[in-house]
Amino acid sequence: MPILSTPETTGVIYGEENVMSKLVKGMSEIKTCAVACWDSTGPSAAVASEMWTVTKELLKRSVSLRAITGINEDNISYCRR
Repeated sequence: MPILSTPETTGVIYGEENVMSKLVKGMSEIKTCAVACWDSTGPSAAVASEMWTVTKELLKRSVSLRAITGINEDNISYCRR
C-alpha cells in the first residue's frame, strides 16, 4: 500500500468544465491501469470529449484500461470505438 505524503481529502467540483479539467488532469497522471464504472451515457461522454484524446495517449503508453457500463443501441457505436 502506498504511503501518502499528504492527507486524503474529499471535495465537490462544480461545473462541467471544471469536472472535465480535473478528470483529464487526473487521467494524464495514470501510470499502469485504470478502471471506470459508468452509466450508459459514459461511453458517449468519453469519446466526444477531451477524455478521448487522453485515453488514446494512455493506450500509446500501454496503460491498461477497463470500463464497465451498460450497453444499449444508443451507445453501442461508442462502446465499439
